[in-house]
Amino acid sequence: MGIFHLGTDDYTIEVRATEQIRLFRGWDVHRLSLTFEVAASDEHTVDAPFLVSGSLWATGLSGSDGWIGDLHPSQGPVSLQPFTTTFTLAASVTKETLRGLEETRAGADLALRAYLTLTGVPERGRWPSASDNVSFRIPHATWSDQVAQLD
Repeated sequence: MGIFHLGTDDYTIEVRATEQIRLFRGWDVHRLSLTFEVAASDEHTVDAPFLVSGSLWATGLSGSDGWIGDLHPSQGPVSLQPFTTTFTLAASVTKETLRGLEETRAGADLALRAYLTLTGVPERGRWPSASDNVSFRIPHATWSDQVAQLD
């Protein structure tokens, strides 16, 4: 889980990755879609929008620095609510990167890290932002099912 402190009153946004992933088939490049849960605490403005950007890294792999690609939002700004909501980020994954992930994970769960930056849409003339890492695992069965659908 990543914890982001934003705003003039220093409210907190918690981001947690879910196990909901999807690989979309492309010719030489596939699209990996990841779903995250977001919840705000402390004093925050309901419906306050923020933008999300970042990069995706594989962790615990030998022979690679682990960078997979940049993460892009699938929709516009995310709005803070008084309850947990979700947003989706996607990365382009080449066939070569996918092959490397498969070889190095060797049938184990896939350990990933999303380095995310959250930027609040102008708040009294400010653009509050914060960055943090969100580490998570994709279970072997979930990841293998998605990879198998590409064939």
